[in-house]
Amino acid sequence: MKLVAYSIAILGLMFLPNPPASAQPGKPLPETKIVLRLSRDFLRELTGSEFQREEAIAKNIAGADVKGRARVHCTFDVKLRPSETESRFDLVGHGTFTTQLTATRRLVQVALHGIAPFDARLRIDFGGNAFTGQGIDMQARHQSSIDQVRSSRGGLIGAVARGVARKSANRNLPEVDQQISEAIRTQLTRALQEESDRRMAAMNVKVKLIVKEAEELLREEKVLPTNGMHRYFAATEQHLCMSIGPLEHRIPKLPALDRAKPASIELWIAKGDQINLVVESWDVIKPSVFQRVARRSPELAKVLERIHVESVHGWYVATLAPKDV
Repeated sequence: MKLVAYSIAILGLMFLPNPPASAQPGKPLPETKIVLRLSRDFLRELTGSEFQREEAIAKNIAGADVKGRARVHCTFDVKLRPSETESRFDLVGHGTFTTQLTATRRLVQVALHGIAPFDARLRIDFGGNAFTGQGIDMQARHQSSIDQVRSSRGGLIGAVARGVARKSANRNLPEVDQQISEAIRTQLTRALQEESDRRMAAMNVKVKLIVKEAEELLREEKVLPTNGMHRYFAATEQHLCMSIGPLEHRIPKLPALDRAKPASIELWIAKGDQINLVVESWDVIKPSVFQRVARRSPELAKVLERIHVESVHGWYVATLAPKDV
């Protein structure tokens, strides 16, 4: 089998039905021979790094009509969950939710502003078919400050009304902030859920493109097994790992690569007689492989042309840099 066929076939194999596996306690499991790694940097690029949105606020709080605008700015990061059996990561958001509000009650109007630092966390799983989110955990607390108190009446009556209103507003601020905090959590959770759904859909488009082409290529190469294959998943602090192999196997611990920045995607293939022959003759067979792939997917063929293969401690590693994906 050709090396590039391996590089786009791995995801297709992971879509096979998953027969139940039985563990044998105390006996080390043999290791799989093919591992696909997605780097944390690659996941960060797919999910995006920033989010901004503006929302209207219109509520009745403590008998006052409260209206205004709220603005949110959020930066995202990816935190992988180390595991020997699962491919999961958290999409973590940190940001601020700022408000500029006007509260009107009878003859008095109070202008105030507020800020709510927030932290959001969305767990994302990869189960072989797609990336799926598991709900957002949102923490936010709003704190208001009074800017100005105005009255529609002038003179002494207006001054008294403003003084009473300021005292009342200060007394009611904790309740106001509590209700605004609840509204912020609700609106921000909904907004971030919509945004994360959009970003996961874009991530899954890339995966499904590779899978579709992989299935067709595997059938052409007559290497798509009909049974006996199992999908395996794992994660480290820097990589999501996916693999295929017979039942009762495990993903190996891979050696470190000597490079300043990890590749976006790495396909690790254990050395053996057949794969050694492919690598040695790669320059000869590469054009015909690319032509076949290009007939179905010119975009994928351009990506495959930029694959770099290196030899590392018993493995061949096919890599793609971030700009190539």
